[in-house]
Amino acid sequence: MEDAELGAISWIDSLSKERVEMVDNYPSLQPLPFYCPVPEIPPPSSNAIDARSVQWMLDLGMCERTSPMTRNNVGSYAALMYPFTLNKECLQIATDLLYFGFAYDDTQIANPELCTTATLAPAIGKLLAVLDAPEAPTTDPYERGLLDIITRLQAAAGLNMALQVADDMRKYLLCSLWQHSLWERGLTPALSDYMSMRIRDTGGTWVATLTAACGGYDLPASIQQHPRARAAAQAVILTATLDNDIFSFHREDAEGQKNAVHILLPDCDNDLARALAASVTLRNRLMLLYTRLRDEPEDTETRPVLYRYIHDLGHIVRGNLQWHQSVTHRYDTGKPPLCSPVWTDDGSDIDASPLPLTSIAWWWDLLCDAA
Repeated sequence: MEDAELGAISWIDSLSKERVEMVDNYPSLQPLPFYCPVPEIPPPSSNAIDARSVQWMLDLGMCERTSPMTRNNVGSYAALMYPFTLNKECLQIATDLLYFGFAYDDTQIANPELCTTATLAPAIGKLLAVLDAPEAPTTDPYERGLLDIITRLQAAAGLNMALQVADDMRKYLLCSLWQHSLWERGLTPALSDYMSMRIRDTGGTWVATLTAACGGYDLPASIQQHPRARAAAQAVILTATLDNDIFSFHREDAEGQKNAVHILLPDCDNDLARALAASVTLRNRLMLLYTRLRDEPEDTETRPVLYRYIHDLGHIVRGNLQWHQSVTHRYDTGKPPLCSPVWTDDGSDIDASPLPLTSIAWWWDLLCDAA
């Protein structure tokens, strides 16, 4: 089924319209269920990690001491997503890389001097060159930062992990350019294309890969590229991305960018309350798919790493939700958030059928009970 048919399919048409009411043209802060059946693990201490990462940014010249970026408490973000951390140096590197991504997005991609795809492309090209030739000297803050991250990661987690994260960074940079080119031209992608783009342009692929590095275990390519591992990682990335889209809606709306809520609006009669409910429904269906992949029967003796990796991935969603709800003010604009998420472990009323989106429909084919 093509994306053009989305307006007629049941997962939009059957939304519970009474679930969200509008007040002053915005959804009121009514609780909406966010499905997240991931057990809580107390996160490691992160204050010192965050302070070192902020100083790392300042030393490189990525931002000024007075920048709001320094107050995002990204160390807590990393600790919440990787609560099972055994390799503390990798947790430090993950925090540095998260700060790198936020800073690059805010100060480079959104920089008026780099506001066109034509001027942004060379800057991204130079970062890609760093990944291909780390031996070459550079003075650019972001090029130096990326070089430092990959070099330290190789020392802390091995060459294989460094190569995997470098490949993930290539996806992130190239798909960021894809996204930028759409917004620059005022284009709205089809939902399936948006999903494909957002799996990669958020940095979610390297966030998933670093799950193993922080957990202190190797992630062979045969495991990372296993279809179930890829589908589980991508489902987790998209679930967290949709949560971000909901939390960041007002900021992106003010900046003229579009996210999933905007893309769903036309199929919801341009009703923001319905588009919000559709977004929550969509993220819940993706999270249910992840849990089904996670809970598939697995021979833990012959493939223990696959089992552990897929289970560990769920903490990305849980940690992301916790960080947005109780820690960061990154997306504050003065307006109330679109909704107040209520966590639930009960997925009994979530539609388990495949989503009719060509870029991700194959995930459901991997389930043992797939028709």
